[in-house]
Amino acid sequence: MFRECEKTICWSRSVGTCLLAVVVVASTLYPKVFHKRVNSSSFQFSFVFSCGRAGTKHFSKVFGDNNSFVTHQLECNDKPTRELIADFYRPMLQNGSFIQLEQYVINQLIPFMESNLRATGTTKYFYTGHVPFTFGLADYLLRHIKTPVKIIRVRRSRIPLALSLLNMGPEEEDPWVNANNVSKYKKRWLLTPTDPVVKLPCPPLVWNRLNRFQKYLWVVDDTECRWQYLKRRYHFDYLELQLEALDQIHGMLEYEKISNFLGIGFENKSRKLFYKHNSKEILKHPLTLCFPESQLRAWDEEYKRMIGSCQVHSEQKKIGWNL
Repeated sequence: MFRECEKTICWSRSVGTCLLAVVVVASTLYPKVFHKRVNSSSFQFSFVFSCGRAGTKHFSKVFGDNNSFVTHQLECNDKPTRELIADFYRPMLQNGSFIQLEQYVINQLIPFMESNLRATGTTKYFYTGHVPFTFGLADYLLRHIKTPVKIIRVRRSRIPLALSLLNMGPEEEDPWVNANNVSKYKKRWLLTPTDPVVKLPCPPLVWNRLNRFQKYLWVVDDTECRWQYLKRRYHFDYLELQLEALDQIHGMLEYEKISNFLGIGFENKSRKLFYKHNSKEILKHPLTLCFPESQLRAWDEEYKRMIGSCQVHSEQKKIGWNL
């Protein structure tokens, strides 16, 4: 009997030793999982406001440390972003289903972001993509996130940005073009002038007079109008910067400014910091359309005369073209 008990005790000690070893090894390999429970009141959420082609993917490669969760496109675990936009975001937005969009933000998107922080033992969430703010979720995120929100507004010179957006692919993939031979999953992740959240009105008669380049100028300018609206409507910390400044001789100072604003360090800074940002990456199937600068500027002036200025929300203030 004594020997049986002794065997049981020895076996228990062996199992306990093995379990302890597993915990030690796992905590070494996956240290964030074994952090103490993170208090959600300490969470911080940061976003980038742009229409794409402005270095956002680059930011996700550059920034990150042991207390941050950084992602470029991650809306949920069940669907890739492209499908979520085509099957949910765009239809809900175009149908004016704002209650459903708000409930989605409250019940799914915010809890999903918080779950990523808890799973990684981090407190700072940095989403570098433009999708949530493009498809009308900005208001709901700013209303219902109960902890500090920070937004980086990345601007790029209007004409180069419009041309970059235009060169992303063929015209039939533009979101405002009805082409039966193009899958809805290939449409650009941008708004159309008929979407109810746009802040730069463009009547159909005017829209039909614009050429393709001018329509992408409208995308750039509506993005700015929506940004001005958010600044007037909500209180949040923001940092405004020019993408071109990152490529200048003192560009490192701009990166440091972003890091200090976010409270997030650099991920493999020496290796990735000076990679070309995604606005300059070569596409798999590039469609490069080259026009003389004089022609682009002439189209821009013509466009401004047709569009006019932007009246923000219900205020009488208008956004001029000097912004």
